[in-house]
Amino acid sequence: MKKRFFRAVVCWAAALVILLLYALICTETGVGIPCLFYLITEWQCPGCGISRACLALLHLDFRGALQHHALIFVILIYAGWTLSDATIRYIRHGVWLLQLRPVVLNLCFLILFVGYGILRNIL
Repeated sequence: MKKRFFRAVVCWAAALVILLLYALICTETGVGIPCLFYLITEWQCPGCGISRACLALLHLDFRGALQHHALIFVILIYAGWTLSDATIRYIRHGVWLLQLRPVVLNLCFLILFVGYGILRNIL
């Protein structure tokens, strides 16, 4: 169990370093990963603005984060809950596993996320 805990810490540290390097590159160059859906359709996908919102949060610009993506705090809470649950399962059982339960919560999040993506293009 100690080995799995150490591996989980190393994986999370590596992911954090990669994300911070990406944020640094985006901040310094102004260039990020383009949205292929937007390039093809000129409509914003449900995820458009999440990178900009996260960069705004790194600068403690909460209003800017909400302007880039209105669901950023819901997304971060949901992702944090899901990934921490998977990490705890790995430490306890030795398998990285994203739990599909509770299904109702996952469906509600999916409907909210896709619904937001549709509404932001209509309004």
